[in-house]
Amino acid sequence: MSSFHELWDCSFRERSPERWHSLFELVKDSFSSFVEHNVILGEVDLDDEVGARHSGIGASVEIPLVTSIDLRLVGSLGISVNRREAVSVRALLLLFCNDQRLAIHPSTRSPIHDWYCINLDRNDEFMTSWKVKECMDESGEWEIYKTLKDWRTVVG
Repeated sequence: MSSFHELWDCSFRERSPERWHSLFELVKDSFSSFVEHNVILGEVDLDDEVGARHSGIGASVEIPLVTSIDLRLVGSLGISVNRREAVSVRALLLLFCNDQRLAIHPSTRSPIHDWYCINLDRNDEFMTSWKVKECMDESGEWEIYKTLKDWRTVVG
C-alpha cells in the first residue's frame, strides 16, 4: 500500500507510533513543498488510543516567509481520523509580522482574512493536492492570538 493510500485509510485497526510519525512526516514534507518554505514543527502530539473512534497526530508550526521583516505563518498541522468514516488533513494558519498578528492590511486598512485553512484533498487515485480556504473568524476563536507571545503561551 502506498503511503498516501495508507494516509487516507480510515478503516485501519491500529498504527504504531512510528507509522503515525512517518505519515505525519510525509504530510509535513508535502505541505512544505506546497508553501515553498521550510515548515518548522513544534512538539508533535499523537492521540491514538486502542479501540478509540477518533485518532490523530498534529503539531504547532511556524513558517518563516520573509525574515527581513519577520513575516511568518503560525498555526497547526494535523491528521485527524474518524474511524470507518473519514480522514482529514489540514493546516490552520495565522499571519504575523514583527511578532504582531496581521488582521488589518497596513496600507488599505481593510480587514484581511483572519486565518487560512489549507486542506489536503484526494481524488479517486489517492493523489493529493492542497487547497487554500481564506476564512474570517466569525466565532472569535482566534482573537486571543494578537502576538506571537500569545500563540506560544497557549501552544507551549
